[in-house]
Amino acid sequence: MLRDAPRFDAVWPRLRDLIRGRTVVVYNADFDRWRLIDSARDAGNGTHADALAFAGPRGFSPDGNPASASDLPTWRCAMLLYAEFWGDWNDYRGDYRWQKLERAAEQQGIAIPSGLHRAWVDAELCRQVVLAMAATEEARA
Repeated sequence: MLRDAPRFDAVWPRLRDLIRGRTVVVYNADFDRWRLIDSARDAGNGTHADALAFAGPRGFSPDGNPASASDLPTWRCAMLLYAEFWGDWNDYRGDYRWQKLERAAEQQGIAIPSGLHRAWVDAELCRQVVLAMAATEEARA
């Protein structure tokens, strides 16, 4: 699938600029955040990846200086938010059960598109799940 795709170091500057200072909402954010960090490090951009992948005081801006809070993205995990929203408590773990993205979509009456587990499709499905949660919360208020 990636044979003809551009190398990470070619897309990293644009991606870095897109997420800088933004809230990044991802279904299972820890997984994607670590893939981003690993890819950036493999491409020789470890300091930049560390700075932009984590919101926190240890980050560095692209020029190597300590990053300000406005430079760092804030990562939000839609999977964890949805787990609490859905409310399926797990006594053994003492937390809400995680729901797979396609299960969360089904629970919200969202049609599952073809091409599941492809980046664009999963991102769009995540967006729809987040919007469904927001609409439900708005209706409850």
